[in-house]
Amino acid sequence: MAILVLIFVGCDSNKSYQYPSEFNRILDKKPFTVVVTYSVDCPVCQLYTSVLKDISASLPNDSFQCILLKVNAQENWDINLPRFLVVDTGSLDIAKGIGMEVFPEVAIVNSTGTVLYKGAIDGRVKEIGNTHFRPLPNEMYLNNALTQLRQKQQIKMSSTISKGCFIEYNKKP
Repeated sequence: MAILVLIFVGCDSNKSYQYPSEFNRILDKKPFTVVVTYSVDCPVCQLYTSVLKDISASLPNDSFQCILLKVNAQENWDINLPRFLVVDTGSLDIAKGIGMEVFPEVAIVNSTGTVLYKGAIDGRVKEIGNTHFRPLPNEMYLNNALTQLRQKQQIKMSSTISKGCFIEYNKKP
């Protein structure tokens, strides 16, 4: 299970958080959940839409599910990510509990709520400001973590720093 997450330096990636009960019920459905913070207005998110679609399509249905956290309730969503469940109610609390600060940010969470990986999808985003993107990613952080889980291995890199548009926590939906 993967979750979109902002990585803090020194953050304990194997920490379990108290999530809203509705989210816990979602986590109970599969061994792993990929969680992504997302905004249709964010150019970085737009860059990753097809990447997220490809990643979700590659995951086995019996052990993985995918969730998009809609952190901006004012947005009209017209997005085509078929394997993703969109969560808008409580999404800010979920993202904040995981430590997510930007979108897009991802996390892989197990069924007990423990964050196994959080951070960037890949190394495509060099810097934000002038929005500089590498044409192809130099590091496949999320894919590597998912592959290690599928092979029943421990995730070698449990966190990375995600770059994107900042989540405004002072604005509740």
